[in-house]
Amino acid sequence: MKKITLLVCLIYSSVIFSQVELMRDGSVTTCTGTFYDSGGAGAGYSNDESFTFTICPDPLVGGQAQLDFITFNIQQNADFMTIYNGPDTTYDVLATLTGSINPGAVTASFASIIGGQPNPG
Repeated sequence: MKKITLLVCLIYSSVIFSQVELMRDGSVTTCTGTFYDSGGAGAGYSNDESFTFTICPDPLVGGQAQLDFITFNIQQNADFMTIYNGPDTTYDVLATLTGSINPGAVTASFASIIGGQPNPG
């Protein structure tokens, strides 16, 4: 089973894409961007992948977290993507995704981290 965990801190809601990120363990600070599975735009992901990827923008940028899925396709009931409403897995689950049904937009209410402390918007 493959497990992908996506932690949403804050993404400025925008249709402008600038930065391209591949799914991996780690984090990225950005306001807008496009993310793909570990295979990138032209290839699939590998077997036995399990990543935790945190997306946080520049703390000086305001806005509400929103992920807009263009396409979504992982193996039904064998591979899962879980999206949390905060910077780690102790926060509420926004979505647990599997299969090929596109979830469309997933919006977080978590607003930012100010002075190292969560600000739940």
